[in-house]
Amino acid sequence: QWVWLGEYLPPEYKVLSGLIASVVTSVIFLNTKLFPNLLVWLAPHGTYWLFSAIALLATILYITVYPETRGKSMLEIKHMFASKNMKNIDEKVKPSNTTNV
Repeated sequence: QWVWLGEYLPPEYKVLSGLIASVVTSVIFLNTKLFPNLLVWLAPHGTYWLFSAIALLATILYITVYPETRGKSMLEIKHMFASKNMKNIDEKVKPSNTTNV
């Protein structure tokens, strides 16, 4: 997982890939440690309903937030995200119409 993310992403995202792998590994660890307690606290059916609700929310987030990249090259995807970031930056930093005299 650690090596794969570093090789899959462009060089400017290598630190981000390490952070992503660390967070995912931490979540897996917490899930493994909390699962037996959740079985006691929520009973088996409640625990599985909790996990299914989390999975449903993640699916809704994936469908609504992430852009479609099917059929696009890595370069096109990179330009798509770069143009979105530039629009956000342009909206935050609009030049004023006043001039300094």
